[in-house]
Amino acid sequence: EEEVLNDFKLMFSNCKQYNEEGSMIYEDAIKLQKVLMDRVKELGPLTNDIIMKKTTPRTLTPKPRKVITSSITTCSNSHYAKMRTFFNTIKDYKDPKNNRQLSLIFNRLPSKIEYPDYYEVIKKPINMEQIAQKLKIGLYDNLDELYTDFVLMFDNACKYNEPDSQIYKDALMLQRVSLQTKLQLKANEDAVPDVTAAVQELLTSLFTAVYNHQDEEGRCFSDSMQELPEHDEVEGKKMRALSLDLIKRRLDGNQYRRLDQFQEDLFSCMERARKLSRTDSQVFEDSVELQSYFIRQRDELCLNGDLLHSPALNYTLLDLSTAVDAMRQQKLLQELPEEEDQTRSSEDNTSRDGSSHGGLAVGVADNALSFNQQVYRIGDFVYAEPKERGMEPILLNIQRLWTNQESQQMLYGNQYYRPRETYHVTTRKFLEKEVFKTDQHVA
Repeated sequence: EEEVLNDFKLMFSNCKQYNEEGSMIYEDAIKLQKVLMDRVKELGPLTNDIIMKKTTPRTLTPKPRKVITSSITTCSNSHYAKMRTFFNTIKDYKDPKNNRQLSLIFNRLPSKIEYPDYYEVIKKPINMEQIAQKLKIGLYDNLDELYTDFVLMFDNACKYNEPDSQIYKDALMLQRVSLQTKLQLKANEDAVPDVTAAVQELLTSLFTAVYNHQDEEGRCFSDSMQELPEHDEVEGKKMRALSLDLIKRRLDGNQYRRLDQFQEDLFSCMERARKLSRTDSQVFEDSVELQSYFIRQRDELCLNGDLLHSPALNYTLLDLSTAVDAMRQQKLLQELPEEEDQTRSSEDNTSRDGSSHGGLAVGVADNALSFNQQVYRIGDFVYAEPKERGMEPILLNIQRLWTNQESQQMLYGNQYYRPRETYHVTTRKFLEKEVFKTDQHVA
């Protein structure tokens, strides 16, 4: 007891010696020493002479410790080594494409001043530094406890950040790596394979691969899925729609125990995207690519049924192609009448107006138009004058050319938008001079 008390007093003495009088740490040392002395008096095992004894620096000679070489110690050392390997694997993991270390942004929590709402949304904040400290002082009894904290950290990132953000995608990737690493490290421990964990790892790998699937320009196909409405109207009530973010949350909550159930939700999400989009839209094409990529990755990870046999494997790329073609034909039947109605409406408005748009001159035939010594035909892209001054020219694709009752040649075209004229997520990348077809038509 005397040695412990003297060590505390030495600590307080050093604190007061090396810090300015009146500083916060100086005052804290005085307060803590007073609390310690009061507590010692209450306990009463020491005399006042010992309590008031002046502390002087001394050299401590470490006592020899008995080394215990029991099986428990060996097992604990083995567990700690695996946990340290697990931590370092996550910390050092780099993106294969650009060699970027993904864990750096998870080292510290967001600033409470800059992001006060983070601590309202996230109930259990945790970061890499906290996990490292808990591992260092031995607060983890096994690998599963360490893995649970990592999953919590990644789940926090996905819960607070937008699905199209880079940190969301990095969290998905690291969660996949952490699950794979845990299974590898535990492979030698378990005599019987953990089938549930293996299925969870496969589903996580599938979801991460699909979500981060990119084109040659580095654009994520899943980004366009964020443009879909969050809710569907069912019997007059708004219901949260099935989305990739919702599937991810169900996956984190271990709600998927089978591949076919997980696949059913993912395919329903892609089918919904196509139902809500035109056949010539980016969303429609991206949903087909994501679903095709899922099937290819699924077959590869399952070794075509040799590793995991599931009813999900019965759905092939041929089935997808057939379903997409059927939906495309059905939607085209709906889209063509809409375009024809818009064409007739534009013709009627033009006839009543009696004037042409865009300064177009009289042409030589109904299948061609001459303007400024340039001949334009159906299918050509042209610039038309905007309705308001100071605006950029309108980009049109000529669909019809005709002569009205006043012998004026008219043009009817489908308007296209430039990237800056569209609504899109900030991370989306575009090709040079890329444009997008719209539902708007101009005559």
